[in-house]
Amino acid sequence: MGWQSVRTAKAYAELMQRLGYEHYGAHGTDIGADILGELGKIDSKHLIGTHYGSDTQTIVLSVAMFMGGGDPSQNPNLSDKQKERVKQIQAEWDDGMGYLKIQSTRPLTIGYGLNDSPIAQLAWQVEKYKAWTNPSDELPEKKVDIDQMLTNISLYWLTGSGASAANYIYENIHAERAWGAPSQVPTGWAVFGAENIARPLLDPDHHLKHWSEFKEGRHFPAMEVPELLIGDIQKFFSEL
Repeated sequence: MGWQSVRTAKAYAELMQRLGYEHYGAHGTDIGADILGELGKIDSKHLIGTHYGSDTQTIVLSVAMFMGGGDPSQNPNLSDKQKERVKQIQAEWDDGMGYLKIQSTRPLTIGYGLNDSPIAQLAWQVEKYKAWTNPSDELPEKKVDIDQMLTNISLYWLTGSGASAANYIYENIHAERAWGAPSQVPTGWAVFGAENIARPLLDPDHHLKHWSEFKEGRHFPAMEVPELLIGDIQKFFSEL
């Protein structure tokens, strides 16, 4: 079995045990958030809480693809105006889903290119930094620190991780998993670039005790608005 979120969560749980932590908390965004869900199922004895970071657009995609939410634009918790906004986000996702389609079906096709060419690796990632920060015509370095962005990209290039990262998506999509099964630990969410459709889709009955919304930032909060993210993580875990 290849590496995917379930196996990664098990590795994290084992790592924390070997390091001697009887209790610990975890935070994640994007794939990291997916790993959190699995970690909450398998190590609830030691995991005191999971803090998720996301943006509204990713929540729409996640509800549709992984949480058993069907077509989120038809969610009865949304007003007609909110449903139209969800349809707009879905159309934007459809236009930008090429990366996910190829990684989830033919990861080596793009993987060889990413491992062979630093320009391919650079273009592959910068395009998403531009598309997934606050929407504008500005260059991505207006939203995230350019040295941090290039360092991140360089780590993929220097370690030859482009192909393995693409294959991770393939393994994750094809793994046998209990999609949408609830975590067994306290959960908090911080939504960046927040819109009024996020909570009706994800937590319509307000079961989550910790829910924060920030207009600033979007898909890369640790790079875009680190102070807001760190502050919310501290607030969540201080309440447990």
